[in-house]
Amino acid sequence: MLRAIGAPPFATDKNSVVFAARLAALEEQEETLRAALDSVGNALAVAVATDREEYLANTREAEGDAVEKYAAAITKAQQALSAIANARAALGYLESFDHTRAQHGGQQQFVGGRLTVVYRVPGVLINEWDAATLLEGAAKVTEQ
Repeated sequence: MLRAIGAPPFATDKNSVVFAARLAALEEQEETLRAALDSVGNALAVAVATDREEYLANTREAEGDAVEKYAAAITKAQQALSAIANARAALGYLESFDHTRAQHGGQQQFVGGRLTVVYRVPGVLINEWDAATLLEGAAKVTEQ
């Protein structure tokens, strides 16, 4: 079958009727689904209101558990950061250690280490933060 250039494919009255019927059925189904969803939402609201105190107690307990886990994780991260910082600083110290300078007072004493986080936005921003300070800030998340 030939059709004119630019004409929609299969543009017949029969197809228009079929598609109009399908569209009407889908619109009716959409209306039914919206009504069912609204009804379910209302039932959920009633259930939450009915058992609200129980939900609050359970949620407070879960929040307390999460705070404890988070605080423990931050503490472990701070301990690990301290260990990494000192180990890296010790490596650098030992790699650059000069016993001759040490005998004459020219070698600095080992003082431990500190790690920094460098954040870059190319061409715009370069910031450097002490990783321990970032973890101290992260620990404050649980404060109310």
